[in-house]
Amino acid sequence: MRRSLVNPTILLLPFVLLAAGCSGGKKKSEVKGTITVDNKPLSAGTITFHNNPEKPKDKIVESGDIEDGSYTVKGLTPGEYKVTVSVESLREKVNALPQKELDAAGAEERIKMGKAMAEKTGKTFDDSDLRAQVDTMREEIKKLKKLQKNMPPPLPKKYLQDTTTTITVTVPSGGGELAAINLDSK
Repeated sequence: MRRSLVNPTILLLPFVLLAAGCSGGKKKSEVKGTITVDNKPLSAGTITFHNNPEKPKDKIVESGDIEDGSYTVKGLTPGEYKVTVSVESLREKVNALPQKELDAAGAEERIKMGKAMAEKTGKTFDDSDLRAQVDTMREEIKKLKKLQKNMPPPLPKKYLQDTTTTITVTVPSGGGELAAINLDSK
């Protein structure tokens, strides 16, 4: 019986090298920047980067929140991007404020009822989970009230879609700080 001189693991080497070379090649990075409307910081919103690849499978759409005129967007490869900006989702969140306040009040009432029941029955009542939920709700309500006071004006429709936006940026290799974006309210 003749024995092969080729180690079977060597046969896998081309596949391993091929897989390593097909990892996309371009490293994804994070960018940061500032955004203003008529030279005033945009208080809140969403910024979205859209690339324009040759192949649809290479399409990248990444978003980030805008707070007090600053944003961070992760997951971008180097290249040209169209940028869209929206504040409409904020209006929906602010419109939900009364319901959030009711939800928090209801949770606080459940804590009171649980404590009262525990006193009557002589049992203990662990309200830590509900208390954590109430604290989270109260923090969110606080942010929404601040947002309500500083609600940005509606933006022109040209900034809402990647087919109509006039904003383009170049994401450098390794990401980093981008030039300030100034939107016109008209």
